[in-house]
Amino acid sequence: MQMQEVKEKVHSNECADVRISPNPASNSFTIAYSLAQPAEMRLYDIHGKMKVSRILPAIQAGREEIPVHLLSSGIYVVVVLTETGERFTTRLSIIR
Repeated sequence: MQMQEVKEKVHSNECADVRISPNPASNSFTIAYSLAQPAEMRLYDIHGKMKVSRILPAIQAGREEIPVHLLSSGIYVVVVLTETGERFTTRLSIIR
């Protein structure tokens, strides 16, 4: 299982860690995270249209499975935004 991680910190006051696996995904992917504050996970298609949105609670070792079986094959962007503006972005491939 390969994990891909890209971090972009807008504000570095908070400690956060976000990982996506598997990548590429076919039916679902798991987002593993450690957040000091609640955050929102958004999944965008290549045209910038938001396809999935989830609230991630502040927790030291959280895991959330995101179903993507209804989405078309392609490249998507996963963005996690914290309340203080921390932003984590990575690409996700969905294949059938």
